[in-house]
Amino acid sequence: MLIVEDEPYMAEAIRDGLRLEAIAADIAADGETALELLSVNAYDIAILDRDIPRPTGDEIAERIVAHFGLRRHFEHVFGSELDGTRVDKSDLLAYALKTTAVDPAKTLMIGDRSHDMVGAKNNGMKGIGVLYGYGTPEELTGAGALHLCATPQAISGCISAIWPAVRSNAGTGVNLS
Repeated sequence: MLIVEDEPYMAEAIRDGLRLEAIAADIAADGETALELLSVNAYDIAILDRDIPRPTGDEIAERIVAHFGLRRHFEHVFGSELDGTRVDKSDLLAYALKTTAVDPAKTLMIGDRSHDMVGAKNNGMKGIGVLYGYGTPEELTGAGALHLCATPQAISGCISAIWPAVRSNAGTGVNLS
């Protein structure tokens, strides 16, 4: 596993948690190092901080998606720009919704922080909070999460609770049938 995180304490905390599960991990503190490690190692998974320097996390995410042959599963990959454009989640979601012409009322945001829920609400979207990230239940519900999921496996049940007939539309969120 590769951890791409420019905050040393955070990278070490993630690696320590993985060690408890007997999972070995390398750490890259910036995008250039991450790309070098990715070119010589066959990682099963990469944990990526979006705000790392040189190149940005979004640029690396696009490269990783392409490198692993996953690009075909996504219609779009959106992110903020180096100049700070779309750094606010509300702006990023508005851009994604406008670009894809998706009805926000038929789209779902799944996120682990308050800015994910606020961004969803500001764009007329519903939000589900996940508890396996950085946010707390209080943070997520206070920001408008309709449901909280403790595991990735619980997400489908939360989606069904919001919309009984939901189909996945890769790259644009979750759309109603």
